[in-house]
Amino acid sequence: MQASHRIMMNTFFIYTKAVFSIVITLYTTRVLMLVLGVEDFGLFNVIGGVIGLLSFLNAAMTTSTQRYISVSLGSGNIEKTREVFVNSIFLHILIGIILVILFETAGSYLLNNKLQIDPQRINAANILFQFVIISTFFTILSVPFDAVINARENMLFVAIISLTEVILKLLIALSLQFIAQDKLIYYSILLAIVTILITLVKATYTTRKYDEAKASLKKYYNLRSMKEQASFASWNTFGALSGVARNQGISVILNMFLGTVINAAYSVAYQLAGQFTFFSATMMQVTNPQIMKSEGAGDRKKMLFLSMSASKFCFFLMCFISIPFLFEADTILKLWLKVVPEYTESFCILVLISILINQLTIGLQSAIQATGKVKVYQLIVGSLTLFNLPIAYVILRLGYSPDFVLMSFIFIEILACGFRVILLNKLAELSIKDFLNRVLFKEILPIVASSLTCWVITQTFDFRYRFILTFAISIPVFFIFVYFVGLCKDERDTIQGILFKIKNRFLK
Repeated sequence: MQASHRIMMNTFFIYTKAVFSIVITLYTTRVLMLVLGVEDFGLFNVIGGVIGLLSFLNAAMTTSTQRYISVSLGSGNIEKTREVFVNSIFLHILIGIILVILFETAGSYLLNNKLQIDPQRINAANILFQFVIISTFFTILSVPFDAVINARENMLFVAIISLTEVILKLLIALSLQFIAQDKLIYYSILLAIVTILITLVKATYTTRKYDEAKASLKKYYNLRSMKEQASFASWNTFGALSGVARNQGISVILNMFLGTVINAAYSVAYQLAGQFTFFSATMMQVTNPQIMKSEGAGDRKKMLFLSMSASKFCFFLMCFISIPFLFEADTILKLWLKVVPEYTESFCILVLISILINQLTIGLQSAIQATGKVKVYQLIVGSLTLFNLPIAYVILRLGYSPDFVLMSFIFIEILACGFRVILLNKLAELSIKDFLNRVLFKEILPIVASSLTCWVITQTFDFRYRFILTFAISIPVFFIFVYFVGLCKDERDTIQGILFKIKNRFLK
């Protein structure tokens, strides 16, 4: 199967999964808010939110392992691929143990001595924390299996297992209505069980289907290989942990100054943003293996082309739904949550803007990963990310609105995007001129057209379900401008060719 056809099919599987996952997850959040109440919902997200934030860490470590597996597959070296897989298992067991120790010491101290938690709920908070640790350990263990599945581009299985997970979480949330005991403890126990089951399913499927995953642990164990992966993964882990520390650290700082209610607003903002990034994240999930394999095959020109295209398409795929939401956030949040915590609207808008800026260079991050030279990148970008924490503390200490904390995210993200472009120019000779012409400049008119359309609608009409009209008109306008203005000629030709072949296949 040609790369373009494989990407098309995998994109279909992943986007189908993404649409259903978004709807189910958003409804699950609404159920939890109503059943747990704002206080317990905020408590769960300041502690249990580690599970969600850990997905960033999990994705970074998966990328590290997938990079080695994909490059090995691209070069046709199956023995090297087996060695990478086996040693990644040993490596992630070690990482899991280290994180458990870190949580049980520093995390436990922070929970019991620094967070503002109702004394009557401290026991429930500690039980919840223990099950978060269990979920964390099994999430880390699943990384090598995720890496193999992604490197093999088996997005159908990814879609099935992801949908199964979100459906199980919805069923757990619905079951809370029938529980007389402490709902928060019950919820944390069942979430941990789901995490364990999903990990076991991935492990069983991978070891039965793929040759590299059937390798003998004893035969392919190699300390040198594990050290090489550990060095690469450690810098990726530093970058991911910087993101996790920033997001969870901001949650803790907000709690210290403003209590658990503000955590509910912050959590809703990041859950909503997480659903919006499904569209771009799934695009990267499909494109990443091709970027890595191109580098492994020595085709750097293709690798850079794919990384620039990925940046553009990921940005567009998040914009088409984010821009109308920015204009209709107040109405949508009220319909979705019914009870909207203070600052939720402004937090959602600011977080979405910062993530949209990140999407401008999302493909370049994969290109840097493909080169294998990530130390300088992760050190600088990770440090920039962590710099948000002292900024947030100073802002709140001086008595400013928490909105300014989220504004600092935007400024830091702009700096990080500029650094990615410059670094990839040094590492892989990315043409900055090509990036500006093929990506950045092509994105301006579609954004302006969509924003102007939304502004006109919101200024002209005023009725309860106006947001439906805003989305219905702005989205087609956006995609028309994307197709005729946002795409380069070669990108339009590729899309037309794929659509033509799909049309012929259906007409046969």
